[in-house]
Amino acid sequence: KVKERKEIIADLKNKIGSAAKPVVYIKIDEQHISQPSVDPAAQTEMQLICKELGFTVTENPDDADIKITGEGFSEFATRKGDIVSVKARLEVKAADKDGNVVAVDRQTDVSAGTAEQTTAKAALQEASAQIAERLIPKIVKK
Repeated sequence: KVKERKEIIADLKNKIGSAAKPVVYIKIDEQHISQPSVDPAAQTEMQLICKELGFTVTENPDDADIKITGEGFSEFATRKGDIVSVKARLEVKAADKDGNVVAVDRQTDVSAGTAEQTTAKAALQEASAQIAERLIPKIVKK
């Protein structure tokens, strides 16, 4: 079952409770195979979820307690009539200031729609949300 963002946020709020939230820097590169990628859907989703949970998200990696970095790609899978499907894979890790890896995760997702690039972004966004649900509880200080 795919959870909606509000369900993910609610579940995460319950899991992390009042734990101290580190300052996070998030940089997730992505590409759509055979076409340039115009915006960072996976990175934006991870930042949005962190902000909704009350984390400070910084654009300066030197200010971060935790650096969440990763790479993702998407590619055309199939077409049936006007509907296109795209498959995406995202790999993310979280490291502390000393470079110690705190958490690592990966997710593959498939999305269908009428526009290939938008569908690719949706698949990466969903993969990022699923990773966030598992990764964020591992980076808070209990």
